[in-house]
Amino acid sequence: MVRSSEAAFYSNGVEVGGEPPDQGRSERETGSQDCSQHHTCPECGRAFTKKVGLSLLRRKAHYEEYNRAIDVTRSRPRWTEEEEYLMARLEADLTLTGAKRNINELLANRLNERSFDSIKSHRKSPRYKELVVKLRSRLASGGGDCGAPETIAGCTPPPSQPTVNQTREAIEEELRALVAKPPPTEYDGSRLWEIVQRYLGGETSRSGLSTAINNYVREALQKDHQKKGRSRPRPPKKSESRRKAKKRLYAQTQERFKRKQGKCAREILDGEVTAAVENPQLFLEEWRSVMESVPTGTVSDVVEHEVEKQMINPYGTITAREIKAAMPSPGSAAGPDGLRGKELRNVPMATL
Repeated sequence: MVRSSEAAFYSNGVEVGGEPPDQGRSERETGSQDCSQHHTCPECGRAFTKKVGLSLLRRKAHYEEYNRAIDVTRSRPRWTEEEEYLMARLEADLTLTGAKRNINELLANRLNERSFDSIKSHRKSPRYKELVVKLRSRLASGGGDCGAPETIAGCTPPPSQPTVNQTREAIEEELRALVAKPPPTEYDGSRLWEIVQRYLGGETSRSGLSTAINNYVREALQKDHQKKGRSRPRPPKKSESRRKAKKRLYAQTQERFKRKQGKCAREILDGEVTAAVENPQLFLEEWRSVMESVPTGTVSDVVEHEVEKQMINPYGTITAREIKAAMPSPGSAAGPDGLRGKELRNVPMATL
């Protein structure tokens, strides 16, 4: 009964109401292969079973497209004085008009260049909070426009940086003042002076000046230190025992006694004189005048001068003070150019 029903269920290897077993299996395998190769390259159309293979292909064959796809918008990490003042002014206006909630969102809608998280974190700084309080008090007192950021304490705008032409003119003026003086004799100073004079006279371009100075540095300043061969280690000196030292001193005393008995006896009785004063009376008078004189104020009060903060231009002229501050210690080892710290300090300041 069961066998007859099974025979009726399957007819010639085909399932009634379904599909042949082999055909369904082949279709499932084909579908699984298609699903496993779904990582397709958008540039060339190649498919990969793993995403790692696709990323390796795009990184090697389509480098620019790959970088463009992973590039993210980067916001400026630091706040300028103008941006901080503008946001503080907006917040002061919002709080005076009655806004107490969603201030970060309102500021983010006005300041499109900054993200919501950046605004939220910057509002927590003490300096910004103090600036908001000052602006709010001025607006509440009827001060009207609070003016530019420089009117608020602690918000001085940075000084304007010199342009490229101004920096170049300052460097050329410094070079003219240097070559007006005689060149130093050490480290082939006349050659360096000639290179600078050709540039100032218009005979050499800036690229030619850079090449000439590089050649001068390699030939005049670079040194090839030859390593000395290893010498044989000297044997350690044997320390003299106390008994041998006494015997040696006794023999020397006997020799001196044989030559001059009186002098030898005085040396033994008087002992060794480490220092002697030629004129004791003059020595005492000199020290008496020093000790009995009224002391004068030689130590002055320490006065701390306020150092103005100046913006340093990295492409501007280099002063002698900056060179001395950047000097390595005299005991430092030689660098790639072969100059040790002690030898670099011997180079004339005008050459540096």
